Amino acid sequence: MAEMDTTFLSEVNRLSGQHIETCYHCHTCTAGCPVSADMRYGPDRVIRLIELGEKARVLTTPDIWLCATCETCSARCPNGIDVAKVMDTLRHLSAAEGYRSPEPRILLFHHLYLAVVRFLGRSHEAIMLGLYKLRSLDLLSDMDSGLVLVLRGKIPILPRRIKGVAGVRQIFEAAARADKLAQGTDHARE
Repeated sequence: MAEMDTTFLSEVNRLSGQHIETCYHCHTCTAGCPVSADMRYGPDRVIRLIELGEKARVLTTPDIWLCATCETCSARCPNGIDVAKVMDTLRHLSAAEGYRSPEPRILLFHHLYLAVVRFLGRSHEAIMLGLYKLRSLDLLSDMDSGLVLVLRGKIPILPRRIKGVAGVRQIFEAAARADKLAQGTDHARE
């Protein structure tokens, strides 16, 4: 019997701070996931693919980008695995290692969201909508829905920065430094 390569499992465990191998695949995470119906695998099978060392398959699945990070999976896991943290780690790895998402607009939305949060310290729907429409060149679809939300006051037009925006930027900078340090450590191991 061939020995399984656990390099990817070890990497995800280290970066997420989780012990994925404690998962006994009860499917509770997937059963509670509000977006699992739109996923190819669902959280449970993504965890299994990590255990099997299927790095390319995991880092290119749209599932990691569809995850809403609602943490329902983490709250319900009987073994205390923070599945949402694992999914976040996988998104980070996918982007850092240059994997292409089968749904490029999901990655575009992810990058725009982070840019707006870094700038304002919070999300802002009108800015997100405008940036997304311009960058994706999807200018006219769902315009009627957006207009209704603006007219009802559900989407404020003018953004407000939070008072602690400098602290949010420090978090982004610390994360970038940690990425560089981790990349240096990974290159040293090769």
